[in-house]
This record gives sequence, structure tokens and C-alpha cells, in this order.
Amino acid sequence: MRCYHLRAVAGLVTLVTAACGMSLKKLPSYDEPLVTSPHLDQTILDSCCMLSHNLQVIHSANLTSMNQLWSETYKQDRIDKLKHVVLQFDGSVSGVQYDRVGAVWVNGIELLRTTTPEPSTIEGDLTSWRIERDVTDFINVLTGNGENIASISIPNTVDKEYTGVLHVNVSLAFYVAKDGEEKEGYPVAINLESDVIDQTRGSNETSVWSTISFTTNSIKNFTIEKKDLVHRLSSFASLGTVYMDVHASAHSSEEFYYTKPVNTTCIVANETGCISGGPLRFLRVRIDGQLAGAATPFPTVYTGGINPLLWRPLTGINSFDVQPIRFDLTPFAGVFDRVLRANNPERETTIQLEVATGEKGHVVSAHDGVWFVDGSLLFVPSP
Repeated sequence: MRCYHLRAVAGLVTLVTAACGMSLKKLPSYDEPLVTSPHLDQTILDSCCMLSHNLQVIHSANLTSMNQLWSETYKQDRIDKLKHVVLQFDGSVSGVQYDRVGAVWVNGIELLRTTTPEPSTIEGDLTSWRIERDVTDFINVLTGNGENIASISIPNTVDKEYTGVLHVNVSLAFYVAKDGEEKEGYPVAINLESDVIDQTRGSNETSVWSTISFTTNSIKNFTIEKKDLVHRLSSFASLGTVYMDVHASAHSSEEFYYTKPVNTTCIVANETGCISGGPLRFLRVRIDGQLAGAATPFPTVYTGGINPLLWRPLTGINSFDVQPIRFDLTPFAGVFDRVLRANNPERETTIQLEVATGEKGHVVSAHDGVWFVDGSLLFVPSP
């Protein structure tokens, strides 16, 4: 591993090392990239909790192909006084490789959307990195379900030119409360797309990425049926808070959507790298046709974006952990409650997701790129 030794004015050195969390003898290394997003505050965990145990759920996954899905099973019973769960992702790569997009699912619920660093091209150099993400809201997904399935997919290409094999381990760290009080009222999660659950279980040959692929300005419908809610929410006396987490990342010519000029369309049928639709994108949620939420995705710059040298060793904000957008759908809790308690077993409601441009009447082009969008509903029981 190579490192950069300090050769700078003392005041600047102090500022840089404080931001990076490193000693005065060493700056972050190119081979150990750090994301500039806020990290989990270990002091908060230490003040309230004790580490019960770590459970590795993905063991030495070697990711080498575009449609590869690596899945493993694990068992984890309910844990008394459980208060926090942290997902730990450890990756490494050497050789020549692009940055890649990937995701981690447990029982079909996406827990992490990520991209990988571009490795050093120096022979023998190993680039390694770690991601930690609080997944406490998904305790009901992670524990007490008998046999659980953890899955990871990072579409990759390995050949004579691109030699970088992605190596990944994923663990769950379980923290119990020091004060003896167990946190109650964990949300119950339901994936919007049942095919994702089937695919991460290996029972559907279609690529999970093609399932969650969106074209800009297209609308995708998801049907939530009574049986979906009864299966998971039958113990709820009434529905309390309802959230929806949406993982969304832009790719192909949409990767740099924030640079696109306004009032521009793709007019040449076979034009590549076409820019259109303006620099704004809106993620919209509708329930039974009624607008329920809208948000602007954060313009994440991946580690190969614009100029890869900009992101060595500090990567772009959210580039390792593309944060999901959380919509508060509590005003529509009654819609789901009516479906849950309807006498008609065929009762259902429709949720629509759309990634829209900021330009009225923009026509979707085949070259407008793609968004990968995966959503989960989280139902919190009433106290």
C-alpha cells in the first residue's frame, strides 16, 4: 500500500488531517479511498449500545460478469434488546477496471446502492474500501425470518483488457442496548417490485437491473394487493407512519444530467451521447394517480466521473453510499389501511414512480440514458 507523507504548511496540515481523521504522519492513500459523505458516528453507538456480534452474510464474492448475482443464505434469530444494526461492506479490486454500480439486498429489500472506485493501474496495487450504513429500520427484514437470503450484484466485465475482479464481503453488526430497554415498533418493509424478490432468490432469470431500469419521463406502475399487506401487516392494530425509501441512480447519458442544457432534444435517430431535458430531475410518487411526493435526487458524481483524478483518494459525496430518498406517505396511510381491511380479497392500490425532467413536454429519446430505481414501503405500527 502507498501513502502520501505530509509536506505542507503546519496550519493546512492540521486542517486536512482533522477532516480526514488521519494522523499527522499520513494522508489518505490512493489505494484506500474515502468517501466524503458523513460517516456513522461510532461515539453515538458506543454511548447507547454494546456490540452483540458480527454476522458475515456475503463471503468473498468474486464479481466478474454483467448479469452475475451472488446470493447466500444465513440465519439470525430475534435478539433481545436489539437497538441498532449496521451493514458493513468491504471491497477490493486490482488491475484495470471502470467504476461500477452495484447494490445489496436482503430478502429482496435493497439496503445499499453503491459504486466502486477505479483502481490503480500499477501492477500489484490493491485498492480497498469500506462502507458502513445504518440499517436499523430493516431489523424485521434481517432477523427472525428463518432462512434469509443476502444478495449482491455489481455488473462487471473481466477480459484481457479489463482485468479487475471485484472482491466483496458483507457483514451485519448487531448492537444491543446498554440500558436494557429494547427499541420497539420496527417498520415492516415491502418491496414495490415482487420480481426483485424472485430475482434475488434466484427464481427469476431476468436481470434485476433490467427490472428496476427506468427511462427518463417514463412512469412505472406498482400494484399493492391486499394479500401483500395481509401477509406482513396482519398483526397491526392500525397503520401508523408510512414511509417509502427509493434508491435511484443515474447512468449512461443520464449520469451527467445536471450538465444538460435546457430546451434541447435529440433529433438524430442514431445520435450517441445526446444531451437533452435540462439540468433538473424530479423523482415523483403518485398513489392511485394522486401526487404523494416529489424530490430532486442528489447529483452524485461517481469515482470515474468528469475526471477520475478528482476523486483520488477522496471520492465524491455519496459515491460509495448513494442515499435513498425517503418519502413520508403517512397522509395516505388510510389508503393502505382500507386495502388491508377490505372484505374484497381483490382490493388493491397503485403506486407510480417517475423520474421527470424540468422541461414541460420533453420527449423521451432512446439516448436519454437510464435510471435504476428500486423502492420499498415501510409500515410503522401505531404505538
